Amino acid sequence: MRTQSTDTDPVIERIQVAGLRRLTPTQRFQMANRLTRSVFTLSWGNFRRKHAHLGEREAALLWVRLLYGDDLAERVSAYLEHMEHQEDQKGQKHRSTG
Repeated sequence: MRTQSTDTDPVIERIQVAGLRRLTPTQRFQMANRLTRSVFTLSWGNFRRKHAHLGEREAALLWVRLLYGDDLAERVSAYLEHMEHQEDQKGQKHRSTG
């Protein structure tokens, strides 16, 4: 087996790969899912520290823009504005009838 990592001893790498091969597909998926969630959480935390001056919404929209592009960020922003407008209308209707 050709080594995949330059910073891991080949003996250790073979042990790691053997261990991964013993896992069921469900276990491998769960491991990958946990790793993905951990990386996302760490990345978001670092992003928020670097952009602490932004409010939660502004930071989330910038995050979407950086990860997924301008088009999706604009669509998410428009959707949020639409939902806020609907909530405002519901609140006004409730206040006028209550």
